Amino acid sequence: MGTKRFGIKRHAAAMLALFLVLVMALPTVSMAETNLYKPVSTIQGLSAQGVVFTEIVNLQKWVNQALAGGDVATYSIERNKLYPLVTPVPTLNQTYLREPLDTNSEGQGGDNDNDSKDAQVRTVLLHSYPFVSLSDLAARVKSANGYNGPDFTLSAAEAITATQYALWQITDDNSLQLHKNDGDAYYVYQYLKSLQGVGDESTTLGEISITKEELGIVSGYYTVDFTFPTTIGKNSDGSLVYVNYNISPDIASLYGAMISSVNNLDNTTTVTVKIPKASVTSQISFTLTASAGQKVGTVYQFTPYGDMVPVPPTSEGASTDKVKPPVPVCPAILAGVIGGSNSASASSNCIIKPEEPTTTTEAPTTTEEPTTTEAPTTTE
Repeated sequence: MGTKRFGIKRHAAAMLALFLVLVMALPTVSMAETNLYKPVSTIQGLSAQGVVFTEIVNLQKWVNQALAGGDVATYSIERNKLYPLVTPVPTLNQTYLREPLDTNSEGQGGDNDNDSKDAQVRTVLLHSYPFVSLSDLAARVKSANGYNGPDFTLSAAEAITATQYALWQITDDNSLQLHKNDGDAYYVYQYLKSLQGVGDESTTLGEISITKEELGIVSGYYTVDFTFPTTIGKNSDGSLVYVNYNISPDIASLYGAMISSVNNLDNTTTVTVKIPKASVTSQISFTLTASAGQKVGTVYQFTPYGDMVPVPPTSEGASTDKVKPPVPVCPAILAGVIGGSNSASASSNCIIKPEEPTTTTEAPTTTEEPTTTEAPTTTE
């Protein structure tokens, strides 16, 4: 009996040992490899005489020897080191490791002994192209600079050059300057330099609540007011998160409804719905939905990692780890924004029933018989 139990234990131990061998034989992926990116394309800045060549380098995640996910637009944050200067570069022999932004990294930029530089870099990237659209950036620059020239039509090349120059001013303390003869890029450059390192300006996204007030029939219209917040926070670029609304179904087409809105002084919006009384011949129902989307962004730096190569075998056997080669093809550190979003919504339903017709019931007419009073008989 005892011998049999010993045999079972020995068999279980053997199976466990085999399982461990199989697990150890599986290829492993280091944490670094899950944050690897490769350049896939570039967008060039201005090519005017006297302007240093600039460009956006678009990166994509590199997972299991294949590209994955969307593009991440990046800029150089090291003025005097080579970065991709060709278009396109999908096969460029270069890999980047995504890391938290740290302008004090060893060997990066020039005199990077000020922690505030991280916030300044974040500010430029979160308040400029492409995280901010060209039209929105142009509007901000025009407003901030009091620009009174001809139509401010900002191009991607001008925005790229202005952004790159502003970044190099922060990370390398160089004397690169843009001038008025460099076109609208000059005004964008001045605008970005004027920002005070606010970094990510996003706030916690607020909630949306809707107050409904049914006012009954007013001047021949069934009238309903809906009130909800106008804004519920800030995006990472400092712009406000506005609440939008829609009404379903299309009561304007179905019933001739009139819909208007007004922004109140207490950061609320009131939407008034008026439906003609004559259009409501049976019960109708509609829903107002208020919603908002918040644009958030996190700034990362992308450190040159070269091509990942296997670690040479050791006396203990082959390794599944990989390391970066000593000299990357393009040694400049890049920085860019990876965007995300938050959302909030609320709905309020309204049911309108046709007004019941008013009926009048007349009381029956009663005719009273004339009363005859006889005089008393007198007996003499």
